Amino acid sequence: MNGNGNKINIIEVWFGGITAALAAIAIILLCLRDGFSIDSILNGLINFAQISVAAMVLLVAVRTILLTKKPKETFRQVLSDELGMWVARNRPLISLDKDFKTGVRFFMLTDHEHIFDVGECLTDENTYKKGQFVVLPEAFISGVEPITFHLNKSTFSERAKAKGKDTDDEIKLLAARIATCINAHFAETFSASADDKYNRINVIFLPDQEWETPDKARLLVKLIENVMTLYMVAS
Repeated sequence: MNGNGNKINIIEVWFGGITAALAAIAIILLCLRDGFSIDSILNGLINFAQISVAAMVLLVAVRTILLTKKPKETFRQVLSDELGMWVARNRPLISLDKDFKTGVRFFMLTDHEHIFDVGECLTDENTYKKGQFVVLPEAFISGVEPITFHLNKSTFSERAKAKGKDTDDEIKLLAARIATCINAHFAETFSASADDKYNRINVIFLPDQEWETPDKARLLVKLIENVMTLYMVAS
């Protein structure tokens, strides 16, 4: 048994012993006052039993509370849970690529007509038109690889057409603007830059800070949600 368990056992022994001693003294004093009759002795024993049971129930409850500790949160567990809730909130717009092997990748629906399929069973989700949205490679924590947000032509082609601009030119402009927004809102934690060659935005954790904390995991999911919102406004 661990140290905390030993301490609690010692407390139990002392608590139980003191309670029993006080109850016994009270019984003796009552008997001295009322006389050592059979009724007074039986009443004393009943009171002693009631006090002992109540004391032990209280002690067991306290021990259970002390020994039942909430599991310690970790960066990866919180990130996994938060991403799972994010996908659930945004289906079918967002979906997880279950076949991606070198990290975690999420798709965004490009056929916006299906955005209104909320509440459907989504068993045919794989038939929806979608494109890469964000990739979290295995090595993004160490800064070896960036988190990447991809801007698909099919998502922004209608915007470019409505403005009378070339789709590639419009995507380059959007990538730069979204990167600027990320740097403005998450300046203390992330650094974003537009990658014109691959139509994407690269995001890294800033150095010289503790990355793998539960709060950083929540902040990362908040960043992803914000970029998703910017995509939807711009599409």
